[in-house]
Amino acid sequence: MNASVTCCLHHFLCALGFAGKGYCDSFTANLAAIVDRPRAPGGGAVQIEVTY
Repeated sequence: MNASVTCCLHHFLCALGFAGKGYCDSFTANLAAIVDRPRAPGGGAVQIEVTY
C-alpha cells in the first residue's frame, strides 16, 4: 500500500464527507478505495497531498 494520496482540493473536501451515496457504482468504488486508505487501521501514516 502506498503511504501517500494526491488529490485536488475539490476532491479532498468531497472525501471528508463521502458516504458512497448519489454516485454511479464505478465512481463510488473508486473513491471508496481511495478514502478507505487513511480511514483504515494504521491509516494515520498515510500522507495526503492536496493540489490546487
